[in-house]
Amino acid sequence: MLWIGYVVYTRQQRTIRLLTRQKADIVKQVQHLERINQQKVNLFSLISHDLRLPVVRLKQQLNTLKQASPATAPIDQQIRESEEQVDQLARMLTNLLDWSVVQMKGLPTNPVQVDVSVLTAEVIADVSTQLKHKNIRLINQVSASTWIIADRYQLLCVVRNLISNAIKFTPPHGYVRLYTKTAGESCIWLTVRDTGIGMSADEVACVLSAPVIRSGTQGEPGTGLGLLLCRELLGDDADALQLTSQPGKGTSVSVRLVTADKPTP
Repeated sequence: MLWIGYVVYTRQQRTIRLLTRQKADIVKQVQHLERINQQKVNLFSLISHDLRLPVVRLKQQLNTLKQASPATAPIDQQIRESEEQVDQLARMLTNLLDWSVVQMKGLPTNPVQVDVSVLTAEVIADVSTQLKHKNIRLINQVSASTWIIADRYQLLCVVRNLISNAIKFTPPHGYVRLYTKTAGESCIWLTVRDTGIGMSADEVACVLSAPVIRSGTQGEPGTGLGLLLCRELLGDDADALQLTSQPGKGTSVSVRLVTADKPTP
């Protein structure tokens, strides 16, 4: 019995030492992978900065040229077209970089009180060149002082994508409408509706599940990541974004947001 007990004890100790070594090896591997991942994140941050900077500088240079040349000069039209192309490049680059960050590590969320009317006005100002270029009317029916709780940067990215998509797939002389609607006691729907080319039910299912690259009504390029990025930024609630569309009758995209009281001065 003593011999059997000794054998069992010896085997247990051997097993414990083996498990301890394996655990130590796993810890080292995890630490190594964490260092590699952090290096990738740091490298990606540097690359993101280096990619954005030339686009920003080019935009500034075009703006300087536009202000220096007479409005009637032939070069003025070329500058405006170049500005539009730079804006398209900037939007595509932003979507690609934001999507990559979300896939690598997720974007940090910082919920704050946000006035939707102020945020949408900011986006509308950003896309004013797109609207003028295609002669599209944007009807903003978002009520003043519509307060919600959200991460401001992420919501800005979502709204910018939705409005840019609406303009992209709407023919010249069409319109895009923004409005809010109550959704229960503590939520609202923010909706972007357009008079664009629309999509079939199969196309709607595709764009909500995988990147679908489609050119705009004037050949505007895209990455197909816009709606997917919006869904990622809105979190785990699959119903937070709803899309309805019909071919030739336009598209409507609604985002559910949590309401908040107006902040006290």
